[in-house]
Amino acid sequence: MRGTSATPKERRQAQRIHGLYRAWNRNRSDLDILQQLHAAIGDYLVSSTMEAAPREDQAD
Repeated sequence: MRGTSATPKERRQAQRIHGLYRAWNRNRSDLDILQQLHAAIGDYLVSSTMEAAPREDQAD
């Protein structure tokens, strides 16, 4: 999350990641939950990268 104030979307994503991590931590042999966790982290990284990167039409 950027800075100290997270958007509602970022909070939801963080809560989802945290919940999936806890579920996977309880049962580390559950590959389905691990795949969901991996996807959730990937989604978060993509969305945070897209928000942080300048758009091409706004480049110097």
